[in-house]
Amino acid sequence: MQLLQILGAAAVAPIFFNLTLNGVNETSFADMKAILEQAISDANNVPLSSVSAGFVGMAATISTRSSDDQAVINVIITPTDANEETEALDNMVNNTVSFLSEINADLASHNIDVVSMSEVERIPG
Repeated sequence: MQLLQILGAAAVAPIFFNLTLNGVNETSFADMKAILEQAISDANNVPLSSVSAGFVGMAATISTRSSDDQAVINVIITPTDANEETEALDNMVNNTVSFLSEINADLASHNIDVVSMSEVERIPG
């Protein structure tokens, strides 16, 4: 019976979005990756193993100060089930300000903050 329930369950699509982070460059991202993934995991109440962050590149900025480095980071969340997927999407789409505030609170001690977040999308299966 359990096998039939598993086979009959709809696949959960991974969710992705980009974050632009102030105070991060390609070198510092390597040190911050685990901290960022933990912050996103905590903010969405998903297992850390469901979150993956990857460096995309540097964002264009008008400042030339190195402290103003801004990196674009791609984040993929792979929910473990439909409930987790629904909660994560609701949190990021309908409560974006709260979601970003929670992440920024976790990153503040590292002098990093989220400048912007792209539209949240799903990876087709």
